[in-house]
Amino acid sequence: AQPTDKQIKIIERSDNMPLSPGQRLMWFTDKLAKSEAERLAYNISGGVEFNGSIDHKKLSEAFKLVLNRHEIFRIAFVEKSEEPSTVLLDEILFELKFAAISHHNDSELDNIAIEIQKAFESEGFDLAKPPLLKAKLLHLNANKTQLFVNMHHIISDGWSMSNFMRELGLSYKQVLGDNKAELAPLKVQFLDYAYWQNEYKSSQSYQLEQSYWQIFCADAPLN
Repeated sequence: AQPTDKQIKIIERSDNMPLSPGQRLMWFTDKLAKSEAERLAYNISGGVEFNGSIDHKKLSEAFKLVLNRHEIFRIAFVEKSEEPSTVLLDEILFELKFAAISHHNDSELDNIAIEIQKAFESEGFDLAKPPLLKAKLLHLNANKTQLFVNMHHIISDGWSMSNFMRELGLSYKQVLGDNKAELAPLKVQFLDYAYWQNEYKSSQSYQLEQSYWQIFCADAPLN
């Protein structure tokens, strides 16, 4: 079931907020991972290429606008009494990394950029140290700039990445002086949705849905 904004209650913030069921699963998966490769499987990466150059400082400001808009980027996923919990921080440190490879021959640029992107996407996350987002701006030449973004799946998914890039573009326009691009404050944050999910899982409606699908799938083949 998917709630509407009106169905989600805005909860009081505290130092011990619950994770959503999906986040709990990913937290335990990360904790039980036997290798860094297993952890990296939960990285979600994206990128975009620009024609021309991008102002690194202003893009960094745009990132901070989006990160401040969404509480999920200020959440630390910590362990308390052997159980996962969240801590909402007042502020976080974020750095938009930058590299330039314009001194290389044009014929080498694409291959070098691919290797830099691979190295960037292989960087892991510590779930207790937000933001669980990394970004890197790569200047190839006067006509080409690339942006790489990497997030952990515990705070994002494919749709979220697309939405993040859209908001980043609007925020960049705002930083450049386009006030029409300013995003309105969010009415509901993910912590509110996570609370609703946990409440819904203990409801009679959820139990009825679960019973239906258990009966429906009872005779389904296992392979």
